[in-house]
Parts: sequence; structure tokens; C-alpha cells
Amino acid sequence: MAIGVEEIVRKTFGPDTRIVHFEQHKFFDLFPWYHPLRLIDFIPHGRLSGLRWHLGTESSCDKLWSRCRHLREFDIAINCGGPSVSTGVGSSAEMRLMFLFKLGAFKLNGVPTIDLGVGSGAFPIEKTVGNARQVFSPIDIEYFERLFKITDLTTTRDEVARRLLAELGRPTSLIPCAAFLSGQYFSKLDSANSSRELILINFQKYGANEDWGQGVSPEKWASTVSLSRSGRKRIPATI
Repeated sequence: MAIGVEEIVRKTFGPDTRIVHFEQHKFFDLFPWYHPLRLIDFIPHGRLSGLRWHLGTESSCDKLWSRCRHLREFDIAINCGGPSVSTGVGSSAEMRLMFLFKLGAFKLNGVPTIDLGVGSGAFPIEKTVGNARQVFSPIDIEYFERLFKITDLTTTRDEVARRLLAELGRPTSLIPCAAFLSGQYFSKLDSANSSRELILINFQKYGANEDWGQGVSPEKWASTVSLSRSGRKRIPATI
């Protein structure tokens, strides 16, 4: 999705636009390389949840954001949304850092923030989803209320996400996921290397940032993605 957003930005503002990527899953890469908190990014998700939860509280964020004044050099911060409109999202220490901490660091330092292409990927398409007050716990709702305060604009990529966020008080525009435009980038690579065949798979350990209680087997999922067909080996790209 980040590649698709980059295609949009360069087409809109020009090919020489300076773009800096911050990895969502490395929560503390906003800090200089020597900052001790960056060591936490090397520890797998699911561990040190207590510490990560503490670092994601409002009081901790306020202190940490004040140390990110270097972010003021940016004109806009675009978060490439994940399937974050999900039951239990507010209880995830990692998801709170991924969205609340990173977006808030830019917002506090005067940079306009966009949460682009938020989805409801944790809900099966065939499942009937109730209203927001039925779907989300008080902790989830508190999470979204904090998210709305630090986000100037939110867009959604599916109707379920759009409806649920509207019920929580955040109207959004429903637009296609920017990941579709990453095809333009890879088409350029393919034209430059026409002798090779390129197959890309967006692979994550649990099928998403977390399995949201669906019991996804990482081993079974990995073996399914890596199956060979017609002598062709598929090499998953972790994004």
C-alpha cells in the first residue's frame, strides 16, 4: 500500500517530491538510531506486551512525542491503514503503538495527518456485522476516540469499515485501496526486466497483523503460500 501511495504523491506533487518511509511495525523508528527505545522494535510482537502497553498510554505518548521535534520538517504524514476496524483492536498493545503513537507524534509536532485506506479485514465477508456499539468493547471505543483526535482525515476502503467508523462519529470517504496502484510501480520493474517473471504476495505471519481470535496457523498459512505450481516457486514478500 505504501508503494501505491508513493505513486499517487509523486504524480500529484512531482517526481522530485521527498518521501520518507517509516515502517509501521517498527514503532520507535521515529527516533534517532541511537535511541534506546529502538531496541524494542527487534523484539517479536506479542512479547513485552506490558511495557508496550505502558508506552502507548496517553501520558507516555505525551512525553515521547515531545522528543520528536525533528518531525516538523515534514509537510504531511500519511498512514497506510491496515485492517484496524476490528473487534479487540483496542486491547492490542502493538496496534495502539502502530496507530496512536506514530500518528500522534506527527500531529503533536504540527504535521497534518491522514489515516488512509482503513479496512475491516478482520471481519469475514460473509459475516453479518452488527452496529459499532455491539462490535466494539469500551477499550476499543477509547482507542478509536484517541485515534480520531490525532487524525485530520480518515478514508476507508470497504463499506463495513466506513459504516462502523461513522457510527463512532467519524465520517469517511470510501475510496479504493491505494495498494492497487502499486501495480504501476511493479509494471515499471517488469518493463525493465522483461526476461523475468515477477510474482508478489503480501504475506503476513497470521494473515494480518494479528489473527484476531480466528486461530490462524502460521505454519499452515506459510506452507500454503509457498506451494509450487507448474514448476514455479512462489517467494513471498513480507510487507
